[in-house]
Amino acid sequence: MDAKEALIAFLDDPEALALSELAEALEAWPPAAALQKLAARAVFLEDERLDRLLEQACAEARRLLAGLESGSFVPPHEPGA
Repeated sequence: MDAKEALIAFLDDPEALALSELAEALEAWPPAAALQKLAARAVFLEDERLDRLLEQACAEARRLLAGLESGSFVPPHEPGA
């Protein structure tokens, strides 16, 4: 799954586990640093605070996706590519 597909998959089902998996998949991609920080914080949150963090993560994922679609961001290197 490439970065664009991973971002869309997370936006389709934004939950803490999906955020963690997305952050891991994009760990070597500098534009995803904010998303990775949100994922690290999500581990310690519950309920309402987690919901707010997931909203922030969705906003960040949308920003990254828009950057990929507009060409502002170079996609991360795909393993095996």
